[in-house]
Amino acid sequence: MTWRGPELMLLPLLLVLLASGRTCCPGSRVSAAVPKELHAVVGQTLSVRCQYTPQTGPYLRKSWCCQTEEKRCSRVVTTSQPWTTVEELRYTIWDDPHAGFFVINMSDLKEDNSGKYWCGNYNVSINTIFILRNITLVVSPGETSLGKPLVASPEGTPGLSINGSEHSNSSGPFPPDAASPELLFLLQGGLLAVKGLLLSALCTVLCCRDLASFHLPQPDTRIPAFA
Repeated sequence: MTWRGPELMLLPLLLVLLASGRTCCPGSRVSAAVPKELHAVVGQTLSVRCQYTPQTGPYLRKSWCCQTEEKRCSRVVTTSQPWTTVEELRYTIWDDPHAGFFVINMSDLKEDNSGKYWCGNYNVSINTIFILRNITLVVSPGETSLGKPLVASPEGTPGLSINGSEHSNSSGPFPPDAASPELLFLLQGGLLAVKGLLLSALCTVLCCRDLASFHLPQPDTRIPAFA
């Protein structure tokens, strides 16, 4: 099949959209966008969002702990019930099991806050944390602008790692990051719709070209000659 002018004009757009779908399709993972090692300076605030599969039924407590040795940690702050802020010294935690995430804040960071931290589901009966995410925090001395927290987005969420950015505010005490799942879903739906339109346009051009080049056979007007 020979590609002509209209098809060649649509082909680059189609290839670009198909390539972009490899990184924007639902369920794609972009864990490289979220650093596992975070660097902060003294006096800064660390805000970490840990994401998990939305939960119903009996409440599972969530915890933020600091690793003390291999496979052991000291709990820093732990939830008691959903949608309720728990505060321990300079640490707070808030959980929304229906939305599938909880948020930890560590304010007025000190150098001795450096270390390895885990967030996860906390089983009270066996005193065990099932780790959802681990972060290595490095706090260094230096000047910082108070009120500008260090925000770490959940793993598996594309493009939401923001260092030193303002934490957005809404009606809840700890709202989700700026790019909500609903917005990402709408953008993905729009992209799929545009792909469909371009595919339809390409098919239409190809069909029109084939119809234009199709000729009905002409009746045979030759008369046989007899000797």
